[in-house]
Amino acid sequence: MTDPNSDPIDPADIPADVVADLEARLQAAEAQAESYKDQLLRALADAENPRRRMERQAQDSRQFAIERFARDLLAVVDNFERASASLDEAARAAFAGSAEAFVTGVELTGRELESALARHGLQRTPGEGPFDPNLHQAVAQIPSAAPAGHVAQVFQSGFTLNGRVLRAAMVAVSLGGGAAHTPPASETAPQDGAAPSPGSILSTTA
Repeated sequence: MTDPNSDPIDPADIPADVVADLEARLQAAEAQAESYKDQLLRALADAENPRRRMERQAQDSRQFAIERFARDLLAVVDNFERASASLDEAARAAFAGSAEAFVTGVELTGRELESALARHGLQRTPGEGPFDPNLHQAVAQIPSAAPAGHVAQVFQSGFTLNGRVLRAAMVAVSLGGGAAHTPPASETAPQDGAAPSPGSILSTTA
């Protein structure tokens, strides 16, 4: 044990080889500590990455569990939409009594179906504004009052499920500078029920 009353050691009196040995040991200890710190951080990252991956997978499972079911229901939504669009104002005015109630019931059922799907994350994609290859499938380019490069007409609505594209909207893209022209249905209808892919172009002219 060092005597507290003894004179302090003068660093100049310590042999150079002892100082060099102590400095080498200190550097080795610091390097070892840094290595242990690096190993600890790597171990924590290795443990954290699987946890985050499992959380993402669980979240995706919750958000997109109904994807196949929702995709199948899009045909039902389309049919309600076509049924409502097939009646012009003159035809509606001609209905009375039970026929009028039937038409109203069909429209209400279609709206309620879409509201129920919306509560589970299914939303229509915008049918106006600039053409977005992530949301739209261009089936034609037509003269239109809309600015060039904007959606001029929607042939089939698109939908997203919790932000992920479930079905691209089938649209005509405006060339600008003219009145809109509707291509024949045979040019715009999906073949064999195939869903369009976002950003693709089936026909470049009407």
